[in-house]
Amino acid sequence: MKLTKAQNKVINALQNGWILITDADSPGATCAKSKEDFEISNTIFFNILSKKLIHQQLSYPFDYVLSIKGKEIKTKNVN
Repeated sequence: MKLTKAQNKVINALQNGWILITDADSPGATCAKSKEDFEISNTIFFNILSKKLIHQQLSYPFDYVLSIKGKEIKTKNVN
């Protein structure tokens, strides 16, 4: 499966311990770790969701996390 640079950045970050924060009042999502974060658009979010690289947990806190496919896909390191 081929990922765009933006999709690779998000999946690589999640594979390295970052979290994905969504908010019903804000478009897109925030990828965050400690004191760093970056925003992603709705398009990027829904593309990685439709590729089944992330899924929403079925129990509280209902976060979006890496799927098995997302954990296993090869990504390039991003600085």
